[in-house]
Amino acid sequence: MSQRKALGLAALLIALGGASWLYAQSRKPAKLTATDYSEIQELYASYAQALDLNQPENLAAAFTDGGELVASHGPGQAAAVRTPVHGHDALAVNERRHGNFGSRHLTSDLVIKQTADGVKATCYLVDINTKNDPATLIETGVFDAIVVKTAAGWKFKKLVVWRDNDDITPFKADPNASEAGSRAP
Repeated sequence: MSQRKALGLAALLIALGGASWLYAQSRKPAKLTATDYSEIQELYASYAQALDLNQPENLAAAFTDGGELVASHGPGQAAAVRTPVHGHDALAVNERRHGNFGSRHLTSDLVIKQTADGVKATCYLVDINTKNDPATLIETGVFDAIVVKTAAGWKFKKLVVWRDNDDITPFKADPNASEAGSRAP
């Protein structure tokens, strides 16, 4: 092969490599901003308030058009009874049936991780019955979601509610784990 052809081939390979790198960079999602983090936190807060204030339309508005909610049917119910609810209308109807009158869903320790499909966002859930005096604990769990940015802002693409009393939760504490050393003196 002549030196001229070798140089031409080398230039072509460098150009292809550069084009591949540029293509890969264009496919990476844009880095999340502080505003994105704040808006995702606000999404979780709006969802919890929609649950507590029995606002089915606001609850459904927290999801994308084809959004999905997966949860067991309530405290003490069989974890195997997990019927996904899809889409705005179904979410609004589902919430009208299961209204949480006097409940307060508290969320904390939100962790947000960017993925190729959007954002994985997970937080703890504490549900309190405020009809009792004093208020009593209903349940604890985890909200685990895939969140995507839409023209209308951040929305749940899929939200899974893992109640701590569900047998199938991946977040359940190991009952056989030792508590030794887990508490500060």
